[in-house]
Amino acid sequence: MEKQQDEIYCPNCAKPIKKDFTVCPYCRSEIKKEKEEFYNPETATEVQKLKVDNSNKGKSIAAIITVLLVVGLIIGFVSCCIGSGTSSTPTTKSEQSLEIEAFVGSQMVVEDNLKSPSSAKFPLYTDSKVSVKKIAENKYSVSAYVDSENSFGAMIRNYYTCTVTLLDNDRYRVEDLKFYE
Repeated sequence: MEKQQDEIYCPNCAKPIKKDFTVCPYCRSEIKKEKEEFYNPETATEVQKLKVDNSNKGKSIAAIITVLLVVGLIIGFVSCCIGSGTSSTPTTKSEQSLEIEAFVGSQMVVEDNLKSPSSAKFPLYTDSKVSVKKIAENKYSVSAYVDSENSFGAMIRNYYTCTVTLLDNDRYRVEDLKFYE
């Protein structure tokens, strides 16, 4: 690609711009009209190339840090909401984790009973329509719903209830699984 007569390179970001621009449309830096200030990749010295490379690296690092901060804030907000959004607040953290294990165990058995298990979409544990209640030591009653495709490919919502008994070594037994539409 041949450089046009009315085109120069921005001294800050090294992108081609029109010669009469006073501000770079890409990086918004001010363009000085002195000829030696313009960056030309074909005639640039090693120092000029390093300056442009370091400038671009700095911008990349700043963008990565910004993304990480935003992701961290989102994760913090979500974990805060999940912790305070349960309808029946367990007294200990281990009790809540047992309730979640029972809920996940119920999902696995429900998936096995669907026409299209890969299309199953379960609610979050904190959803208002999810209920996990302890009925005995390591025995829980789970009521929830699942959205999945039926035989015709239509998404339908099925509510279900079951009893989950947590056994040792991350095993469980599900009894009395009932579906409702």
